[in-house]
Amino acid sequence: MRLDGNAPTMKEEDKTKSELIAELVALRQRVAELEKQENQYQQSEEALRLNEERFLMLLENMKDYAIFFLDLEGCVIKWGAGAERILGYQEAEILGKSGSIIFTPEDRDRGDDEKELGKALREGRAENERWHVRKDGSRFWGSGIVTSLRDENGQLQGLAKIMRDFTDRKQAEEERTRLLAREQEARTQAESANRMKDEFLATLSHELRSPLNAMLGWTSLLRTRKFDAATTARAIETIERNAKAQARLIEDLLDVSRIIRGQLRLTVCPLELIPVIESAINTVRPAADAKKVVLNK
Repeated sequence: MRLDGNAPTMKEEDKTKSELIAELVALRQRVAELEKQENQYQQSEEALRLNEERFLMLLENMKDYAIFFLDLEGCVIKWGAGAERILGYQEAEILGKSGSIIFTPEDRDRGDDEKELGKALREGRAENERWHVRKDGSRFWGSGIVTSLRDENGQLQGLAKIMRDFTDRKQAEEERTRLLAREQEARTQAESANRMKDEFLATLSHELRSPLNAMLGWTSLLRTRKFDAATTARAIETIERNAKAQARLIEDLLDVSRIIRGQLRLTVCPLELIPVIESAINTVRPAADAKKVVLNK
């Protein structure tokens, strides 16, 4: 019945049925959409739960890497098993403390901890390789990275730090550097020794030549000229003296060998300088005579 008391016409009745059917179809579509959204929400929740479980498993099982999380102030909010193994702190005692606690005192004095945090916040990441400090005060060479964490809207939520202990590698590099430095030092010493040897051989050849020149000079003069008895005697004496000088030189060379072996014996005795000077004059006299140079005592 209509409000005016009259029965509805067939046309009005069909229209009402059509509207009801349309509303029913729209309602079913809305229910289907809600069910779809509910399924998607449940799937998202399940994926989030699985990701969280994987994340926790990663923190608990990744023991070769120190993984921990910081808030925007640089304080620890999550601490992994690897961080506990490498750094020595348990999660309960490190939560809420500044991440700077693992920096060396000298790095903190230079502000390196604040520089790393600031760079990660500004640029999204900060890499570092430096000495770090464990809970017991021992040091290790850590290599790692700090990255910023943002939500789906791009809002900065915190920081994650991943670090690995490379102390063995660092010590091997330092040992290699020391070996290279020692090798370079040994090479320098060898080159210096070679130069000294060359200088020694040059001096030795000169010292050997000087007596030989004197002897050869007098021998040549005795063969080619006639001298009186005094000059001849002096020539023979000079030849003998230079032969003895060569013998002493050879003995000096043997002394060098004895010094190297630690078997040198010193014979200390007084020395007259006049005979030494006369010997030097007589050594060069043949060359002086050949050039008509007069030597006076």
